[in-house]
Amino acid sequence: MSINEFEKIRQFLHFNDNTKQKKNGEPGFDKLFKLRPVIDILRKQFQSLPKEENLAVDEQMCPTKARHRLRQYMPNKPKKHGFKFFMLSGASGIGYDFSFYCGKEAALLDCQEDMGVTSNIVARLCKTVPRHVNHKLFCDNYYTGMPSLICMVA
Repeated sequence: MSINEFEKIRQFLHFNDNTKQKKNGEPGFDKLFKLRPVIDILRKQFQSLPKEENLAVDEQMCPTKARHRLRQYMPNKPKKHGFKFFMLSGASGIGYDFSFYCGKEAALLDCQEDMGVTSNIVARLCKTVPRHVNHKLFCDNYYTGMPSLICMVA
């Protein structure tokens, strides 16, 4: 495929109506607005899979050289530049849910105190884990609000 063909496809490929996008600073502004329908479909398909007993939540990098405002630099990762997202996955490596890191998020879960940005994301991912089925959730010490989260998941 030539570069001209690729650019023509990219020019007309849209997943959301740009006229409905809120301005930066308005309540409800979404940095991933243009891809939100695709992300929601993927998350729904991931969540429909039956979950394993042992689950882990951790951050992942999707490496890229693209210039984008969501691109992160993490010096301790093998691929230092990319999009950062959090993943709920099983021991087999299958992903059951994910959430992109878009900076500080103001949205909290219902009836939940603010535990910090990353802990809020982890809590949101853990909401999809069925309760009272004896799932074991593993995560590293990066998340500061874990005592509240453990009470919520158990």
